[in-house]
Amino acid sequence: MSADWPVYKVADLEAAKKLLVQDGNHGEYRPRKNEFVENGTAFIRAADLGYGAVKFDAAEKINEVAFKRIRKGVGADFDTILSTKGTVGKIAFVPEGSPRFVCSPQTSFWRSLDHDFIDPKFLYYELQSKHFLNQISSRKGETDMADYLSLTSQRSLNIRVPDLCEQRDIARILGALDEKIELNRQINQTLEQIAQAIFKSWFVDFGPVKAKIEAKASGRDPERAAMCAISGKSEAELDQLTEEQRQQLSATAALFPDELVESELGLVPEGWEVSTFGTIAKNIRAGVDPTSELPETPYVGLEHIERKHIYLTAWGRAEQVDSNKSRFSTGDILFGKLRPYFHKVSYMPFSGICSTDILVVRAMSTEWQGYVQYQLFNERFVEYSNVRSTGTRMPRANWKDMAQYPMAKPSSDLAAIYNKTVINFNDLAALMVQETNNLATLRDTLLPKLLSGEIRIPEAEKLMEATV
Repeated sequence: MSADWPVYKVADLEAAKKLLVQDGNHGEYRPRKNEFVENGTAFIRAADLGYGAVKFDAAEKINEVAFKRIRKGVGADFDTILSTKGTVGKIAFVPEGSPRFVCSPQTSFWRSLDHDFIDPKFLYYELQSKHFLNQISSRKGETDMADYLSLTSQRSLNIRVPDLCEQRDIARILGALDEKIELNRQINQTLEQIAQAIFKSWFVDFGPVKAKIEAKASGRDPERAAMCAISGKSEAELDQLTEEQRQQLSATAALFPDELVESELGLVPEGWEVSTFGTIAKNIRAGVDPTSELPETPYVGLEHIERKHIYLTAWGRAEQVDSNKSRFSTGDILFGKLRPYFHKVSYMPFSGICSTDILVVRAMSTEWQGYVQYQLFNERFVEYSNVRSTGTRMPRANWKDMAQYPMAKPSSDLAAIYNKTVINFNDLAALMVQETNNLATLRDTLLPKLLSGEIRIPEAEKLMEATV
């Protein structure tokens, strides 16, 4: 039982070289504004921790000059990251093979230096135990400033270290659930990336059109060239497809013209209308009092939408909020208008309510849904909205400007073909989200019970078998 587990003070474990707790650089060694770059070493803040994972792709990056000046807080695989300022107590695990990163002063890493004494994954779960969280709660308000857990305070905490076999059994059971949750997340990210790549190729770079132009100039078959551009296959690989597959590709290729013409937007496909986003999408403004909703009605706040990921991984309930919200329906796209540069855009697989700092966007007609979804998610669109946002400290995008976003509008037939792909991806992603939600519920049920000794390993394994 957990009551029998040995308890150790963090400072004593550090002295014994069993554990290392370290935060990011303060003062002169901290990265400077001009040292943040698009590609580099991830600089992990509290906002980059979510649902047990470190969001390396969304984190800001520092250049090599800043990294070489860093004196502490350089992370490693198998670390557990803890947020220590503002929002205290967010916890994430760093899996093997993660990108290089450093902790900001808002976060610290907890690292097992002796895996035969403290299993790294068990340490991650122990930091989520009631025993540990109660200690954090009692210390985070010790200053007159915002909640803060200093390194000194962290080293005064206690953790429990049971027998290694028991640690590994607990880590194995909870880890299996987390691994399946992570796999589902990766599947959804892959779907998102494929849909993005198609959108960019067809509607931003005009890849199939350019393929036809190049083929005509070199005396090759324009249609087959476009089919290659659409499918990503070589001409030899096209011949290996079924007749039905080739006919579908040919029908799609026929919808792309073989010329680019001058327009106010520059070169655009011949026959495509120079238009605005507001001709295919609208902003739904339906206010709602959440206290009039069923308690279990899904609620989506900005905190639930991950940066640069279009599929949700978590949400709240109407009973958790009380101020006026906005209503959305299945298939709507939510666009975070507060600080639009955060790039918070999400497809809704269900109906519910959301924060008023989120715009609810809906396609004018069904065939445009997929196009609307990934136009909103497009980097160019987000930047356009951000540049036109108003407010210094809390900039907000507005629908009036977003509706005027200029674009080369394809035919509705081509939009419908793209929409079919996106709808299939959305349906699969919704299944992944639902399964992930069920797995997370099971994990969150088992975690406190395993760490409190309320249930033992064999009983937990039976619960897993019944659910997974």
